[in-house]
Amino acid sequence: MALITVTFFKSFRLTKKMSKKPTNTESKLPLGIGIGMAIGTAVGVATDKIALWIPIGLAMGISIGLAMSGSEKNKKD
Repeated sequence: MALITVTFFKSFRLTKKMSKKPTNTESKLPLGIGIGMAIGTAVGVATDKIALWIPIGLAMGISIGLAMSGSEKNKKD
Protein backbone atom coordinates (compact mmCIF):
# COMPACT_ATOMS: atom_id res chain seq x y z
CA MET A 1 0.00 0.00 0.00
CA ALA A 2 2.81 2.41 0.86
CA LEU A 3 4.54 1.67 -2.44
CA ILE A 4 1.37 2.55 -4.37
CA THR A 5 1.03 5.81 -2.44
CA VAL A 6 4.65 6.81 -3.01
CA THR A 7 4.41 5.96 -6.71
CA PHE A 8 1.23 8.01 -7.06
CA PHE A 9 2.72 11.08 -5.43
CA LYS A 10 5.93 10.84 -7.48
CA SER A 11 3.97 10.64 -10.72
CA PHE A 12 1.72 13.52 -9.61
CA ARG A 13 4.73 15.67 -8.83
CA LEU A 14 6.32 14.91 -12.21
CA THR A 15 3.17 15.74 -14.16
CA LYS A 16 2.78 18.95 -12.20
CA LYS A 17 6.34 19.97 -13.08
CA MET A 18 5.78 19.12 -16.73
CA SER A 19 2.65 21.24 -17.13
CA LYS A 20 3.31 24.70 -18.48
CA LYS A 21 0.03 26.24 -17.31
CA PRO A 22 0.25 28.73 -14.46
CA THR A 23 -1.43 27.48 -11.32
CA ASN A 24 -3.40 29.44 -8.79
CA THR A 25 -1.33 29.02 -5.65
CA GLU A 26 -3.46 31.42 -3.64
CA SER A 27 -6.57 29.26 -3.41
CA LYS A 28 -8.45 29.77 -0.17
CA LEU A 29 -10.42 26.52 -0.45
CA PRO A 30 -8.07 24.44 1.77
CA LEU A 31 -8.13 27.15 4.42
CA GLY A 32 -11.93 27.27 4.34
CA ILE A 33 -12.19 23.49 4.59
CA GLY A 34 -9.88 23.52 7.60
CA ILE A 35 -11.94 26.21 9.31
CA GLY A 36 -15.19 24.39 8.58
CA MET A 37 -13.86 21.06 9.80
CA ALA A 38 -12.65 22.67 13.01
CA ILE A 39 -16.04 24.27 13.61
CA GLY A 40 -17.90 21.05 12.76
CA THR A 41 -15.68 18.98 15.02
CA ALA A 42 -16.03 21.43 17.91
CA VAL A 43 -19.82 21.55 17.64
CA GLY A 44 -19.97 17.77 17.19
CA VAL A 45 -17.94 17.14 20.32
CA ALA A 46 -19.97 19.67 22.30
CA THR A 47 -23.31 18.14 21.26
CA ASP A 48 -22.05 14.53 21.22
CA LYS A 49 -23.16 14.17 17.58
CA ILE A 50 -19.82 14.26 15.81
CA ALA A 51 -20.98 12.07 12.89
CA LEU A 52 -23.62 14.68 12.06
CA TRP A 53 -21.51 17.80 12.44
CA ILE A 54 -18.33 16.80 10.57
CA PRO A 55 -20.09 16.71 7.15
CA ILE A 56 -21.96 19.92 8.00
CA GLY A 57 -18.65 21.55 8.92
CA LEU A 58 -17.12 20.30 5.68
CA ALA A 59 -19.95 21.84 3.66
CA MET A 60 -19.61 25.10 5.57
CA GLY A 61 -15.85 25.05 4.98
CA ILE A 62 -16.22 24.56 1.26
CA SER A 63 -18.63 27.49 1.17
CA ILE A 64 -16.27 29.67 3.20
CA GLY A 65 -13.29 28.75 1.01
CA LEU A 66 -15.12 29.44 -2.23
CA ALA A 67 -16.43 32.74 -0.90
CA MET A 68 -12.92 33.81 0.12
CA SER A 69 -11.49 32.78 -3.27
CA GLY A 70 -14.28 34.55 -5.13
CA SER A 71 -13.78 37.79 -3.24
CA GLU A 72 -10.08 37.82 -4.19
CA LYS A 73 -10.88 37.33 -7.87
CA ASN A 74 -13.23 40.31 -7.77
CA LYS A 75 -10.52 42.48 -6.23
CA LYS A 76 -8.03 41.59 -8.99
CA ASP A 77 -10.43 42.61 -11.79
